[in-house]
Amino acid sequence: MKKLLFVLGLLVKRIYTRYFMKPVSLFLSICILLLVSETTFAQVAADYYLPLRVGNYLELHRQGNQEGWDKRITRYTIEGSDSISGQLYFREKATETPSNDPSIIDVFHVFWLREDSEGNILIGAMGSTGEYWTSNVDSATVIDPPGPVFPNEFLVLGNVREFSWEDFSAEQTTMSNTETVQVPAGTFTNCIKLREIHRDNVSGDVVFLDYCYYAHGIGLVKYVREIPQAYTEELVQYNAVTTAVGQNELAGPTGFSLSQNYPNPFNPVTVIKYSIKDAGMVSLKVYDILGQEVATLVNNAQTPGLYEVEFNAQNLTSGIYFYRLTVGSFSETKKLLFLK
Repeated sequence: MKKLLFVLGLLVKRIYTRYFMKPVSLFLSICILLLVSETTFAQVAADYYLPLRVGNYLELHRQGNQEGWDKRITRYTIEGSDSISGQLYFREKATETPSNDPSIIDVFHVFWLREDSEGNILIGAMGSTGEYWTSNVDSATVIDPPGPVFPNEFLVLGNVREFSWEDFSAEQTTMSNTETVQVPAGTFTNCIKLREIHRDNVSGDVVFLDYCYYAHGIGLVKYVREIPQAYTEELVQYNAVTTAVGQNELAGPTGFSLSQNYPNPFNPVTVIKYSIKDAGMVSLKVYDILGQEVATLVNNAQTPGLYEVEFNAQNLTSGIYFYRLTVGSFSETKKLLFLK
């Protein structure tokens, strides 16, 4: 794919030089590039799940009136990684804590997850032993072969996924993939909305009825339970840095990372997120297909941390562009697609 894009780039440059951007030649070039980009920019389920990187977390606060805990904090954390059958899995721990007593921590799942080559999120083990959850992979229940816990089918509007276990059955339906969700952590667009219905296999009664909202690059941002007792959980804060980790590498913060812009394709505004581990001069620039600089988004000294920048392309023409982050010896480039 990289070689093909490189050749197409040279083709466009030659057309530009030889024919002075003749309308027909330019139109054909853009059509070819958009055809190639159709698969390049395809989104997968992993884009909507909490990025599997140690240290990432989601914190949602619950409102409502249920027995026991009135208000609580739900937290999903990628707390570590382990090797299972020669594959690297990330250990996700989910906890609940009453808002008025942070000393109480109830662990309600420990999963070992990984992304497969097609972008599905697979579960390879569960940390349940008896009545307790454990983070020790040696005592976890291994799932062989690993099963899809967040598959690509969730991105397809109207898709229905059914499965059952013991005395219960579940039905997961994609209700929307264009939801706008406003929560304390921000406003998220083009979210996936899943409806989950859990039934008793004997009586057929609905045991749980939930709606889950997933944002691109973040994961779960809102959770609504209607049955048996109505309440809502909303994202308050999060850390969702994306980085590429090989299957046989030890998981851990890499320090520098450049995330894929979102939304993508976009018109005319998109957001670019990045992280840096050392203080220094930071450069974030946008280039066209010919390698010409069209925008400087960042060009100043910054301290270590997570950053996000808006890019407004309203004065540019539709097409493929590249954005490059440079911090000292670190440099990374990604593509973005602007469509008017």
